[in-house]
Amino acid sequence: MMGKQINYFGYGANKTKDMIKSMIGRVPESKPAVLENFELCIQDFDEIKSPKVKKILKKVGWNSRFKTYCIRRAKGKKVYGTLWKTTKKEHELIDNWEIHKIWYTCTKIIVKSKGKNFHALTEIIDDKKLKPSRFGKRYPAFLNNKARMLRIARQLREE
Repeated sequence: MMGKQINYFGYGANKTKDMIKSMIGRVPESKPAVLENFELCIQDFDEIKSPKVKKILKKVGWNSRFKTYCIRRAKGKKVYGTLWKTTKKEHELIDNWEIHKIWYTCTKIIVKSKGKNFHALTEIIDDKKLKPSRFGKRYPAFLNNKARMLRIARQLREE
């Protein structure tokens, strides 16, 4: 018995099977999904407002070349990702990886998949100063070294 399922919308690296497995220890049921009225942005290390977040990132070896995807509200725009079926415990692992409440804000959203609407959770940074991504629907999932990100996510999960 898996317990109560939580729909999680992953974008950026979190839309991939490799990343979700590193974060939660398995690859859950999933389907492609679209989040409407949001846009994909890129946040550089220097644009991170929280000194605590920067300290955490530096502790695991990231530096000023670090970049991350984030999303913000934007009428008429779309973000493409994956809708994952996770457990409450697995979503807590994702929250931990995303440094929720300090960096990202966990937000209830509605995504579309195969013509149907689904309630889900995702993380946003609703900062109007960030640069919109110039990538389209098929954007590269990883902005940083993939092997390193996967290794750090596995280590964090195992701690």
